[in-house]
Amino acid sequence: MTAVPILIADAVTAEINSAAVTIGLPAGILARRSYADWDEDFKGLSTTAIDVVFASANGSAGSLVELESAGFLSYRPMIDVAIRKRFEPTDRDADGRLKNTSIDPLVLLLQSIHEFFVLRRNAVVLTDAIEAKWIEGSVMSWVSQRKLRMGFFEGVVRIKFDYRKAI
Repeated sequence: MTAVPILIADAVTAEINSAAVTIGLPAGILARRSYADWDEDFKGLSTTAIDVVFASANGSAGSLVELESAGFLSYRPMIDVAIRKRFEPTDRDADGRLKNTSIDPLVLLLQSIHEFFVLRRNAVVLTDAIEAKWIEGSVMSWVSQRKLRMGFFEGVVRIKFDYRKAI
């Protein structure tokens, strides 16, 4: 048996990858489920990365698990989709500033992923036709200004789901 947040993160990853053209993923780039274990300076990142991570408990920002009734648990996992990129020297203008044309497509990709889930209000299939229902989605960070100054892009979409499990 696999933990509910892992199942939902895997399903979100599959949804993003199956809609790669619709969402506008760069050619050859696919989302992957991870644990956000990347280095602060994105070491080894040679292209755009799309990571799907379940948000662990962190005050009210983490996933909730509640006893709904005598027979059901209610899970409310939050899934983060992080888009990351390390900019190249060619992404800078003559003054050394990052070009808008290097950043804008990443912001648009973030918006496309957000809209993909929000506009369709996706329910994701976990196993044996059991679904986790979409509750809400938000853009947690369009652009990290601190990371931009270091030459990196990081933007995050958070999607919240509801899943009822019989106990």
